[in-house]
Amino acid sequence: QRVPTDGVGGMVQWSKPIRGRQFFTAGTDWRWVRGDSQEDALDATRGQTVTTHRVSGGTQRLMGVFVQNLIAPIPKLEVTLSVRLDHWLNSDAHNFENSVPSGAPTANNRLLPDRSDAVVSPRVGGLYHLTGQVSLWGNVGSGFRAPTLNELYRQFRVGTVLTLPNAQLGPERLLGGEGGVNVALTRN
Repeated sequence: QRVPTDGVGGMVQWSKPIRGRQFFTAGTDWRWVRGDSQEDALDATRGQTVTTHRVSGGTQRLMGVFVQNLIAPIPKLEVTLSVRLDHWLNSDAHNFENSVPSGAPTANNRLLPDRSDAVVSPRVGGLYHLTGQVSLWGNVGSGFRAPTLNELYRQFRVGTVLTLPNAQLGPERLLGGEGGVNVALTRN
């Protein structure tokens, strides 16, 4: 098995304090990945003879933009408001599979359709300073994770367990919150 992969990404961010009580941030990031899984499948009986040659993979592009505003409406309270928009595109997806003895394409030999989706992820959070050493914090927001090229297009076997790809997977989404107490045992 060989898994040649290329990837590149980047990020640009801009921040500015506003009137002493706000700190505004905006930015964008992107990532591009192209990969293939090139493998020879062995016979299921003895695992010694190559029966199928498979090349599965594709290209994935992820782009996002975000804005965030940290606000201190009163000296003891800090509020964070943010939103992020992500877009992902999978293209050039393929599963080229040939029988080694005959060289003929198998039933799994095919091009796969391009897929794309966009997700908005808002978040609001707060930090309240009870004293100089104790503060309460919490946030509520949403997020997502796009499926990987591996999950979408590559089948693999470990022992007798066969994991098949699922080109119909969409993004995993999360709606959640968390909270806590910060306690500093000493000042500073």
